Formats: sequence, structure tokens, C-alpha cells
Amino acid sequence: MSTELYANLSENIFKQYGGKETLPPESQQIIREAVERAVDDFLDERLRYPVDEETIAWIVTGKTLTYIKILSLERGLPIVGYRIVPVSLELKKGIDPKDLKIALIQIGLSEVAYTKHDTRLGLLFQLKDPSKVSKIILETIREKISKDINFVCLPELTVPSDETFIGELEHLAKTREMVIIAGSFHDLDLCSNISFVITPSREKFTQHKIRGSDEYGEGLKPRVFCPIKIFDAGLLKFIVLICSDIMLPSVAHLLTYRSMRCQGIDIVFNPSHTRAVKKIHGEIRSFCDKVLSYVIFVNSEHGGSVIFLPKKMSDGHLLMVDKPCEACQTYEIKVVEFSISVDSLRNFRHAYYGIKSPEECYVSPV
Repeated sequence: MSTELYANLSENIFKQYGGKETLPPESQQIIREAVERAVDDFLDERLRYPVDEETIAWIVTGKTLTYIKILSLERGLPIVGYRIVPVSLELKKGIDPKDLKIALIQIGLSEVAYTKHDTRLGLLFQLKDPSKVSKIILETIREKISKDINFVCLPELTVPSDETFIGELEHLAKTREMVIIAGSFHDLDLCSNISFVITPSREKFTQHKIRGSDEYGEGLKPRVFCPIKIFDAGLLKFIVLICSDIMLPSVAHLLTYRSMRCQGIDIVFNPSHTRAVKKIHGEIRSFCDKVLSYVIFVNSEHGGSVIFLPKKMSDGHLLMVDKPCEACQTYEIKVVEFSISVDSLRNFRHAYYGIKSPEECYVSPV
């Protein structure tokens, strides 16, 4: 690796974090050490990788981010790079935080439903028949979802990126006064896994998957520099973490109630497409106990969709196990509706940890 490329990589990392002048000395030192370790790893394994500089940059950047997380946790410092961005939104008038109504839509989309694109970083997936999937989803929301539902959540990689379809979802969100967590899709141009959050006012927000290609084989660029959006509706706060992002220790560290980075998250929506249901359930249990929030895991045809809550709140982790725990056939739909109480969760936080409201917590700067 050339000295010039090394210098460019280092400079780019600092730029992504807002520049050296915006970071305290200890954070600057962590970044320098992380870059050095990542470069050393690359040089040790360089024969495994292509030689073009763009791919080298992606690989070394991904390794750098991993080392930044490790070093930050080891030294008890905030995770450099993860940014929290608050987003205000309005929910349906008269919504009851004691009886928040949510619908999970589990869709059977096996490998036969996808076209695979083999990139330098791994695989990206596109729906073979997006019009069929669009029709199934829209019909399900129109005909099978109760009128009083406040949130609808779809699984990962089940949403066509077609603008007409997204427009239909925006219309449904407005007319039904609900929030739609529109699963996710692979963007071939950005090499990113993207979820949409669509609000009753027809606003559309994106949340990128954070994990990069060196982690789970998806052909994704690392997205640690993309912000984690916290949607604040006053009565509740929620975030979206796509699939295995919920397994990142550094994300839990950032959001946990027991650190100075506390954010007061009530619900974590976790759209997924995974066969490793038991493994991710175990990780969610750990995450749930750290962040002290509901976690709503909705999977594709592999099943196992479930709602988790902190163990001490219920003498166990599972709030609901129903039809989503069964697998789906290709293009088959299963819907489960349920209610949760945000007030009960906040009362639990106060009883166990003395936290009366999210406003009492220190909110980290953007």
C-alpha cells in the first residue's frame, strides 16, 4: 500500500468524523491507532484481496471502523463515529401510549424470489417480481390490517424500491394515520441496505444498515457514518435497526440506559431476513436488557418474529409468540396484530433505575 493511499485513507476517516478539529485528543488517537491496525491487517492478508485502490479503501475502512469500536469500548469512551439524529414526527391524534397497536407482516420470500448480484464486496439481492410483491403488500395493508393500527412493520429485503409503490405506501400511511416501517431493499448503486420510515404526514426517512461486507457476506459498504435516527413522537421514541445491526455491541453501548449516552428509546423495530433465528433471538435478549426497550423482530419466511422486552419487566423476555414463529412459503403472507404499553415500560424504568422520563437522561450531541 502506497504512502499516499495510506495518508488519503487516514484523512478521509477524519473527514467522515467531521475533521480533526471537532474531535477531542483521545478520539483522534483512537482513530490513528485504528487506521494503523487496519492497514497492518490488510498487509498481512493482502493476497486475499483485489488490488484496485477503491476496493482496498473499502476493506481498510471497514477494518478501521471495527478497531475504532473495539478501542473505544476498551477505554470506556463514546463510540467515535456513530451519530444520533433526532427526528420529530406526529402520530395519529388521540393515540394511547398505554395501548399502542402494532401489526407485523411476515412475507415468504425465499431465495427463488431474488436475483443475486455478485459484487466485489459480496452479494446484493433484487426481487425478481417486484410488481407481484408490491401488490401482495398493498392488498395486505388495505384488507388485512385493522383500521386502528398505529404501526406496521415489514421484514428486511421485502420492499421493492419502485417509486410508485413507495408512493402508495405514503398514501396509506396518510389515509390510515399510521407509521409504516417499510422493511428494506438493497440499493445497487449505493451498495447499501436501506429501510424507509413513512409517517402519516407522508414524510419518508431512510435508515441504512450499518454492518459492512466484511461481516456477513452482503455486498455492502460499511455505513457507520450514517446517523442512527431517533424518531420522537412525544409519547414515544423509536429507532430502526436492520437485521444483524442489533447484534453490534457498540450500538447497544451507544443507546444503553446505563451509560452517559442514554437516549430513552421505547421501541426498536428490527426488520430481518435470516435463517439464524435462535442466534439473533439470543442477541436481542442481551440488547433488550441493556437498552431497556421493546424490541420488535419481524422476519421473512424463516419465521421467528416476536416481541421482546426487558427480562425484569416480565420475568422473561418474550411478550408475544404467535403465528410469525411459523415459517412461510414463497409469497405467503402472515399478519399478527398486538398491543404494547409504553407507559408500562417507562414505569418499569423508573421503578428499577429511577428514570422517570427520557428527558431526565443526558442526550449525546449529534
